[in-house]
Amino acid sequence: MSAEGFTSLDLPVLDTRPSAAVEAEQRRGFAAGYAAGQRQAHQEASAAREVAGREHEALLVDTRARAHVALGVLGDAHQQMLERTASLARQDEDQVFALAIELAETLLSAELSDPVRSAQYALSRAAAACDDLAEVTVMVSTRDFETMQARGAEPEGVTVHAAADLAPGDVVVSHPDGLVNLRVADAIARVRADLFGADE
Repeated sequence: MSAEGFTSLDLPVLDTRPSAAVEAEQRRGFAAGYAAGQRQAHQEASAAREVAGREHEALLVDTRARAHVALGVLGDAHQQMLERTASLARQDEDQVFALAIELAETLLSAELSDPVRSAQYALSRAAAACDDLAEVTVMVSTRDFETMQARGAEPEGVTVHAAADLAPGDVVVSHPDGLVNLRVADAIARVRADLFGADE
C-alpha cells in the first residue's frame, strides 16, 4: 500500500489543567480538611491532657494516701518500740532491785544468826526509836532479851520485855501515843512495796 492511501488525522489537544474555579474549590477543600485535622488533633491533644491530668491527680492522691498510711505504721512502730524499751528498762530495773533486796536479806539473815550481833542490832534500833520518846517500853525477841541480860546490855531508863512473837533483831517500841513497829520482815516488806507496789 502506498503512502498516498493514508489520510492524516488531526487529534484535538485536551486542556487537562483545572479551571480557576476548580482550583479555588480544591484549595478551599484542602484548607477545610487541614483545619478539620487541626481541630481534631487539638481536641485529641486536649483530651489526652485531661486524661493525663486526671491520672496524675489520682496518682498524687494515691501517693498521699500511701504516705499517710506508711507514716501511721511508722509512728505506731516507733511508739511500740518506745513502750517495749521502757518495759525492758523497767524489768531490768526491777530485777536489779529484787536482787539487791535478796542480797540484803541474805546478809541480814547471816548477821542476825549470831545472838550477840542480833542483840546489838536490836539495841541500836531501839535506841534510835526511843531518842525523842518518853515512858517507853521496848519489846525484843526472847533470844535477844536473854543475850542482853547475860551481857548486862539493857538500855538505861527503858523497860525491856521479851516477846515470843518477835524474831531476832526485831524491836517494837510502846509509848503513850502508840507503837513503833521495827520488825525486820515488815521493814523489808515496806521496801518491796515502795519499789514494786502493794502486790509484791
